[in-house]
Amino acid sequence: MRIQPVRAIALALLINFGCSLPAPAAKRPVLNQHPKTVEQYFGQYWSRKTERLPGGINQVTYTYPVQPLRRLFPETPDLKFSVVFVNNQAREIAIVSPNAQLTKYADRMDQFFAYVFGAPPSPTSPVYKKDLTDQSTMTGSLQAKTLCLENGIATSYEWHSVPESTLYGKFVVDDRCLFPTK
Repeated sequence: MRIQPVRAIALALLINFGCSLPAPAAKRPVLNQHPKTVEQYFGQYWSRKTERLPGGINQVTYTYPVQPLRRLFPETPDLKFSVVFVNNQAREIAIVSPNAQLTKYADRMDQFFAYVFGAPPSPTSPVYKKDLTDQSTMTGSLQAKTLCLENGIATSYEWHSVPESTLYGKFVVDDRCLFPTK
C-alpha cells in the first residue's frame, strides 16, 4: 500500500509539531522523562535523595557527573548537577554552586540548555528570553530571574547582590512559555 504525499506530509507535521514537549526536547527529551531515560543522556547517577511530599507524592533528586559541564563552568569547583523527578518524571534540571561561584550564568544559559537538551534554544523562537520575572524578586541582596528559552521551557536563576555570581540555574516546564496559539 502506497501512502499518498498529502497524507505523508500531514503525518510528518503531526509527528513533528503535535502534542509533544518543546522542540529542543524532541532532539533529547529530558523534562517529563523517566530516570532510566535521563540516565542514558547524563550517565549513571552519583547520588539519590528521596522525599515524600504532601499527598503521597514521591520526589527523588538524582545528582549526575559534572565533568562534561566543567568546560562550560570551569571556575566552579563546587558545581552540582541534578535532576528532580516527581513520580518518576523529570520536573527540574539544575546546576548549583553553594558558594555562588557559578559566574555569568545568564551569558551561558543557552550553552547549558544545549548540553541538557542536545540543541541550543532558537533565538527566533516567539518565546525566546520572554521575561517572566516577578519584580518583587529583584529587590534586596537575594535576587532571581525567570526567562523562557523554548516552547514550554523556562530557566530560573538566583544570585546574591552581584548578578555575575549565581547560586543556581535551572530548567523547568512552564506553560507561560508555550508558543502562542492562533
